[in-house]
Amino acid sequence: MRKLVSALLVGGALLASPAFAGEYSVKTTTIGDLMANPDTLAIFQEHLPDVVNHPQIDMGKFMTLAEAQSYEPGLITDAKLEAMQADLDALSAGE
Repeated sequence: MRKLVSALLVGGALLASPAFAGEYSVKTTTIGDLMANPDTLAIFQEHLPDVVNHPQIDMGKFMTLAEAQSYEPGLITDAKLEAMQADLDALSAGE
């Protein structure tokens, strides 16, 4: 019974993740999740190439872009995040 409950909890968490829901957000999706999906990585590279190629990117994979903005406000601007979110929304709508 415990195995069944654990499996259901893990399965539910996977279905709620952005990769399964088809919804990505610069405010709620981690940098690592954006980089793990080829479609969202392409959008990330288009809007924030300096962030994707940053030598310390691995340290920020568990953060969202909105959270990382406070560390790199010159690289991660509100305008870039808004433009990236528009492309992420278009991607989600097409899935």
